[in-house]
This record gives sequence, C-alpha cells and structure tokens, in this order.
Amino acid sequence: MLNVKNISGYTLMALSMFLYSLCEALEKYLISIYQPQKIIFFRSAIALFFALWITFQKGITAFKPNKGLHLLRNLFAAASLFLTIYSLKHLPLSSYSFMSFTSPIFISIFSYLFLNEKLSSSVLIPILLSFGGILIMSYPFKDTDLNLGFIFAFLSSIFYALACVTTKRISHIDSFVLYASYVFVCFLIAGIFSIDDMNLRIIDLPLFILIALIHFLAFQCLIFAYRNEYLVKLSPLEYSTVIWSAILGFIIWQHLPSFKEIIGGVFILIGSIVIKRKELKTSFINAIRRLK
Repeated sequence: MLNVKNISGYTLMALSMFLYSLCEALEKYLISIYQPQKIIFFRSAIALFFALWITFQKGITAFKPNKGLHLLRNLFAAASLFLTIYSLKHLPLSSYSFMSFTSPIFISIFSYLFLNEKLSSSVLIPILLSFGGILIMSYPFKDTDLNLGFIFAFLSSIFYALACVTTKRISHIDSFVLYASYVFVCFLIAGIFSIDDMNLRIIDLPLFILIALIHFLAFQCLIFAYRNEYLVKLSPLEYSTVIWSAILGFIIWQHLPSFKEIIGGVFILIGSIVIKRKELKTSFINAIRRLK
C-alpha cells in the first residue's frame, strides 16, 4: 500500500485540488440527467459504505465529542455542497471556480466574529474587489440562469466559510470520523428531498461510484497534505483549481472563459490574495529559501 507519509505535502495538495475539480466536473455533467439533490443522494449512498467502514473501525463513541458543533459543522458543509451543485447547474465550471475564491474573505470575517482571530484592517479592499468581480462576470444582468448561479455560488462560499470556522473549533475530532458523519448528514438530507423519485439509470452507476471514490481520495489527500506540510505553505496551490476547471470545462463542454469572465475572475482572485497575503508571503519566502 502506498505510504502517503513519504509523499510531499505539495504533491498531495496539488492532487487533492485536481480531484476536487474533477469531482465538480463530473457532477456538472450529471446535472443534465439528474436533479442536484438526487446527485448528492446517490453519491452519498455509495460513500455510505466508506462511512460505515469508518464507523466499524472507530466505534460509535468516536462520534460523541462535541456533538452539537459536530452536527452544525456538517449541516453547514452539506448546505454548501447543495448550493455548489445548484450553482454548477447554472454556471460554467470556470465561473464557479472563480466564485469559490470569495470564501477566504468570509472565513476571515467569521474567524474574527466567532474565533476572536485578528482581522486585517484592509478587509474592505478584498470585499469590494470580489463584489466588483461578481458584477463584471454577471453583467449585463439579463441572464436569469447566470444570475441564479452566481447567487448560489456566493451563498455556497458563505456556508463553506461557516463550516471551516466550525471545523476549527472541533479540529481535535478524527478526520475519518468527520468525513463519515458528513456523509451521513448529506445522505439523510438529500434522501428527504429525493424520496419521491429514487430512479437511477444503471449505466450511470459506475459514474456515481467514481465520484464517491474521487471525493474520498481528494479528502484524504487534503488531510495528509496538511499533516505532511505547514498549511501556510500549501495555500497557493488552492488557486490551481481555476486552471483545472478551465481545462476540464474545455475538454468536456468545449467552453473557454469569456473576456469578462476572466476579468471578473481576476478581480475575485486578487481579493482572495489580498485577504491571504500574509500566508502567501510566508509561503513565497519559504520557497525562496529552499532554492538557496
């Protein structure tokens, strides 16, 4: 079996970002056949086998610490996933990828509000840049489908940020247990919304199995990347999802980002870089030191 401890944290992080982008691309492909809640239900139903295996290995008592925060974190994460799928239904893959980089701004704001962490005095700059980028991408605002996609993506970033902040409060919980409980919550919620129509085409089953496997591997690569390397050093690799999304969008749908999409996306990326400038500066300095 591959020993992930011997693999560079940078390699694992880069692989995780690619796998997450691939997972989103496959989910977007399935949207033309299934409703978003059904995609989440069938994906979670397959991932449930991983969750049950983890529960068997760790024991039911592993889920007990901080039950309230644990459940809250998974509800936030599940809401973010639902909104992501709905956003992918209305947006090109690359547009969603750009929009996902509004989440660092909300993470900073919520960390200040709920974790008493320091907030940069220049937080208004990335907020204005990101909103400016969203307005540029959605202009001239006549496409209802596109506008819905941006709203869903924006809300998804907010819930993702809330999930991240809550995760920080329960970071002592085993990552496998966190994954398993997340799958249980997604399965139950998606099941409630899909109960009137559980039809699945047999020819699509391998694709759902593939998505579940990719998501599990992406999650584990991310966790082991964080364990093998400092988070601040890995931060720049998050931006590689924009490249992967553009490539996958072209391969599957022959979509190339428009000029206004690129300009608006660059505004959002700059806003994300400004809010994370200290982390990126530290990462850059460490990279220079390694080259000397």
